[in-house]
Amino acid sequence: MDIAIATACRSAGTAIDVGPDAARRPSQAARVRILGAAVAMVLSVPLLTARLLSPDPAGLGTHQQLGLPPCSMRVLFDIRCPACGMTTSWSHFMRGELATSLRVNAGGTALAAVAITVVLMGLKCVWTGDWPSMAARKILSVAVVAAGAITVTDWLARTF
Repeated sequence: MDIAIATACRSAGTAIDVGPDAARRPSQAARVRILGAAVAMVLSVPLLTARLLSPDPAGLGTHQQLGLPPCSMRVLFDIRCPACGMTTSWSHFMRGELATSLRVNAGGTALAAVAITVVLMGLKCVWTGDWPSMAARKILSVAVVAAGAITVTDWLARTF
């Protein structure tokens, strides 16, 4: 009987799962909620960490509060890398100091904004059990590419 119902539903274009493991598998909404929560939690960690750090007044080196070494590119070649000032920028951003965040590293400001957007999208997935719309995903993709372009442009402007 279950096979006949499943076959009829599939031929009608309706997805149905009546296999022996169907009751134990999480539903689509549950999977979306789990993934949304995971994404929101993973991206919340660097955002909250940035909030807890004290931005370095020089605009660079905030990451060293985490026990990380100085930037290798600055040590070896005495020039900034594209990520120089990124942690400091995030730290200012998370304090609401947007102008200072932009001045330190514009790409960091853009990436922090994208990270917050993704956290909010993840929380919306948790709330609704639905994936973000295709339009939202396209806008997010453009934002990620734009943040990368801003990072490279900012780096080139500071380097040359």
